[in-house]
Amino acid sequence: MLPQFNNTRDGIFAAAKLVEILVETKEKLSDLVAKLPQFYSVREYINIKNVNLNTVINQVKDAIISEGYDVTQIHNDLRFGQGNEWFVLIHPSNTEPILRIISEANDESLAKENLLITAEKVKLVIENYKSRGI
Repeated sequence: MLPQFNNTRDGIFAAAKLVEILVETKEKLSDLVAKLPQFYSVREYINIKNVNLNTVINQVKDAIISEGYDVTQIHNDLRFGQGNEWFVLIHPSNTEPILRIISEANDESLAKENLLITAEKVKLVIENYKSRGI
């Protein structure tokens, strides 16, 4: 994804961009890939049936900010992290009542830890939302 061009995943655009990079650098794809840092990705899905998505997203965002993180919000997606070391993305599905939580980090245990912490935070917000009947 290149948000300055298009905010959605686009395989054809990604392939064209990759070809452009290969032509400009005159390198093999394997050489370019070898230069990339290794990241680990883990994900979890949380059911959000019978909740108001906007309310839950706002409450999750407030909870993350209260812990001192800068949160970027695009529509209902939330993203936070620490520089190039790690990030967490909270993304509601467009086709089913779930939140996808995706954690990536340059260390596998850090990716898993951030996922677990964030998922628990989201579950608590949803539980509180449902118990108050908002």
